[in-house]
Amino acid sequence: MTAPRYWHHTDFPFHRALTQIGCYWEEGRGHTEMYLIRGERLGLIDTGVASTPAEYIEPALRSMGLSLRDVEVVINSHGHHDHAGGNDAVHRAAQCEIWIHRDDAPIARDPDAAFDLFFARNLSLVGRASRLEQARVAHRVTAGQPAPIARELVDGDVLDFGRGIAFRVVHTPGHTRGCITLHWEAEGIAISEDSALGRGSRPGGMPLIFYPDLYRSSLQRIEGLRPRVLCLGHHYLTLRQTRESIRYGDLVAAFLRESAEIQEHIEAAMDRALLALGTGAPFEQLARGALRHLEEEMDLAAGPDGWPNGAIGALSSAWAARTGALIAGH
Repeated sequence: MTAPRYWHHTDFPFHRALTQIGCYWEEGRGHTEMYLIRGERLGLIDTGVASTPAEYIEPALRSMGLSLRDVEVVINSHGHHDHAGGNDAVHRAAQCEIWIHRDDAPIARDPDAAFDLFFARNLSLVGRASRLEQARVAHRVTAGQPAPIARELVDGDVLDFGRGIAFRVVHTPGHTRGCITLHWEAEGIAISEDSALGRGSRPGGMPLIFYPDLYRSSLQRIEGLRPRVLCLGHHYLTLRQTRESIRYGDLVAAFLRESAEIQEHIEAAMDRALLALGTGAPFEQLARGALRHLEEEMDLAAGPDGWPNGAIGALSSAWAARTGALIAGH
């Protein structure tokens, strides 16, 4: 098939048993990293969006003398459309098993529920509910059809792929309730995907922290693993490091600490807005006020909708945590 015009990712075999495979989506605006595990069983961590298996995974496997039919296990790091959207295509090609943490199994089985929980709220909170159906249709395109889940993972599960490759499931919620980090302790490798977010993956944007208290604890837990290699789900930006999707050595702890620092900036900005405007002020007014404070700490740029990418999700979570405001599904 013809490759998309924005396809310029190089698959990266950064370890004898692990290859990073990247995919673009949303006309190149979105980018997701997946990880191939080459043990006695062939495993794939995440599947991108619905079009990813044909556009990116199959060509990458072909270059290694493999095909989608050889994939035996898919492990979803969480249930969002850009990480689990290709599940159905891989499952149809390979009849593989799909594993995901039990807390994200419901949204992997029902992409519409995932849209309502994480994305519909953004439009509703800023008075744009009239755009919901159009956005839902676009989400369905990338989320694809759900695939059967063979195993619901829990914290502490050990996933043995043979040839000495064994990952422990570490439950690291915050981005979703069912986010996981896969820890190969013997090699010092942690595949955290979207469990640690820096300041988001898109220039001028913000991290999609939906559960702030859980996220804070998860960053501490990942740092406590003391990984020498940290594999991320996107090319995450930070405050002081270069934009990379794999961090090594001392840069691992630095990235995790900067991620925590960025969360502190977001919460402090919302605190300042609440102090100035009062807890009864409309969310949109508070969020605009918080953004003005955040611009002192982070490079932000409004997208086509007038907001930095991820801003409404991150700021509404901080707002709800401080005011007790109820957000649907949370």
